[in-house]
Amino acid sequence: MKQTIANYLLDSADQRQFPATALVPLWARLLRAVGGKPHSLLVRLCDRLAYELPATVRLANGLVMQVYWTDLGVGQRLLTTGRHEAEALTLLGHLLQPGMTVIDVG
Repeated sequence: MKQTIANYLLDSADQRQFPATALVPLWARLLRAVGGKPHSLLVRLCDRLAYELPATVRLANGLVMQVYWTDLGVGQRLLTTGRHEAEALTLLGHLLQPGMTVIDVG
């Protein structure tokens, strides 16, 4: 039954139809409100709808940044481990002072 529902939602996302187009924003808002982690089905629906799920992550060195749950590469790594490109983070930790803002553009 769960697989049937999941397939139905994924198909509706592929066709950009209700209920996926209505469910994803509501599910995402609920997760942000309660601070929960998205289910893998929600991540797949977001991917199919090109819908981004923002999340704030505190890195291992204490810095805070915004990432996306739907970024299955770097975003997921940061959310699960708090680390990516450790050398660059160490350098930033030495160069930045409290109150400074950094924009990472790639």
